[in-house]
Amino acid sequence: MRLILMTLAALAFAAGAAFLQQQAALPAIGWVSLLPALAGLVLWKKQLAVLVCFAIGFLWAAGWAHWRMADRLAPELEGRDIAVVGVVASLPAIGERALRFELEVESAPGGERLPGKLLVSWYRASAWEEAPA
Repeated sequence: MRLILMTLAALAFAAGAAFLQQQAALPAIGWVSLLPALAGLVLWKKQLAVLVCFAIGFLWAAGWAHWRMADRLAPELEGRDIAVVGVVASLPAIGERALRFELEVESAPGGERLPGKLLVSWYRASAWEEAPA
C-alpha cells in the first residue's frame, strides 16, 4: 500500500508540474512560499499526499520558472547591438547561412544587465546572393 501511495504521489507531483506548463501566465512568486507548509502537511496527513504533491509539483515548477525568467534579456534591450565580453561555451553550429554558438557573459561594457548565457547568431548572405548579376 505504501509503494502505491508513493507512486501516486510522484505521478501527482509530475502532473502538477505539467499542469503549470498549460497555464497562460505564471502564478505570483509569493505562492512558492507555501512549499514548506505543504511539505509539512504531507508528513502530517498521509491521506492527502496525492493532492498535496500535485500542489507541490505545481508550485515547484512555478518557482523554477520565475528563477529562469529572472535571467532573461530586458525587453528594452531587444533588437539593439550590445558589446559584451564573454567566453564561447559551445562548439559553433554552422548552417547554410548562419553560425551559432553559446556565449557565457562575463560583462557588458555599457553596464547593461544581461542573462548569464546568450545564443549568438551570425548570418551571412548565401553564395548565390553574393554572385554578381
